[in-house]
Amino acid sequence: MRKFSSVLGAVAILGCASLAHANYVIGYSVNGGAAALCDNNVSDDAAGCFAVATSIGGGLTVTSLTGASNSPGLPSGADQEGSTTTITATSAATLTIWFAAQNFTNPLAPPAPAIDYASNVSITTFLKGSSGSVALESCVDQSNGTAPPVGTFCSAPAATLTNLVLPISGALGGSASNTVGESFTPLHSPFSLSQRVDLILGAGTKVNLVTSQALSPVPEPASIVLFGGAMLFVIAGSRAARRKRNQSFQA
Repeated sequence: MRKFSSVLGAVAILGCASLAHANYVIGYSVNGGAAALCDNNVSDDAAGCFAVATSIGGGLTVTSLTGASNSPGLPSGADQEGSTTTITATSAATLTIWFAAQNFTNPLAPPAPAIDYASNVSITTFLKGSSGSVALESCVDQSNGTAPPVGTFCSAPAATLTNLVLPISGALGGSASNTVGESFTPLHSPFSLSQRVDLILGAGTKVNLVTSQALSPVPEPASIVLFGGAMLFVIAGSRAARRKRNQSFQA
């Protein structure tokens, strides 16, 4: 009977695990036009499209539009990132990109007292004379939203972060980066980590874009006290050992 119960428990665990599969979706829009689905990987924590330089309209060419996450996350943290190897604009254009990593089940608050949340955007110029700007909004979406968003981006936010708008440098190899953060609570599962990137690109612009966001649980006060006590114990032991060695040398 005990063995049969164990088998049932294992089957139940496997059944729950299959429900928490990762899903990564990428979409984009050119000059405010209709949103296009770039890739929807329903069984993995990564997605990618445009393996070679591809014209997407509006004088824009994109190479290697990719994204990844650690969905369904861990009690110790969750992360999502998006990357574009190259965006080239032969004429002035606006490009909006959406990334969505779905089906996160960790970390949660509670049991964590709160969640630390950070968002980063970085851009590098590949062509002298490039111009424009990049804006990023990151979202912890309790609706487990997808990309492109159905309706409003981030329709049920547990938290949102808006990075400072970065100018695109006109110097070859010029770069800019910005990180923002906050803490929030509560957060329940499932949720998605989503991002909206808005690029305003001048004619003759060629850039690389990288974005990311991360969640990490705030340590319990008891854990902090325990860690502090352990450190004090180690320091006290080290001092005692040092005194003992000094006394031995003096003897």
